[in-house]
Amino acid sequence: MNRSDYYYIKIQYYKKEYQEALNYNNITWDLWTNYTFRLTEQLRNKIMMDLRKKDYYDNEKNTYKQLRLKYQLDFAIDERNDCSIFLQRQWKDYPDNEAKDNLYDRFSISWNYKVSPKLKVSTGLVFDRNSFKPISESSNKESRKFSIGFNWKL
Repeated sequence: MNRSDYYYIKIQYYKKEYQEALNYNNITWDLWTNYTFRLTEQLRNKIMMDLRKKDYYDNEKNTYKQLRLKYQLDFAIDERNDCSIFLQRQWKDYPDNEAKDNLYDRFSISWNYKVSPKLKVSTGLVFDRNSFKPISESSNKESRKFSIGFNWKL
């Protein structure tokens, strides 16, 4: 393993109790993992997995389990240019309300260009898709976003 390898596992538990809106009371367990490693000096991989169990004990229809897988590839083209590709798939399962089960996908690509030591221009393109089972009253959603921005140090 070289210096550029990085990994972590994080577990979190929390309980939220509301005084008036009891339907929001919940217990949540989260598990996050990340493994980052370099393929070459210019290419870096990042693989992530998240697990979540959210139990709304006063409103079982909102209780869900979630699995999210993410992959990111960063490419340093040269001293002034770098780009990233990001892929994500997320499954959400509602044991007591199958109509809310959904699948979420994201694909994005971004490019950064250092115009000068004080000015950096960033662009991005994102495609999202959220799909539900045919029994659901929710409609499937798709979106496309394009962004352009800059970071200017005064």
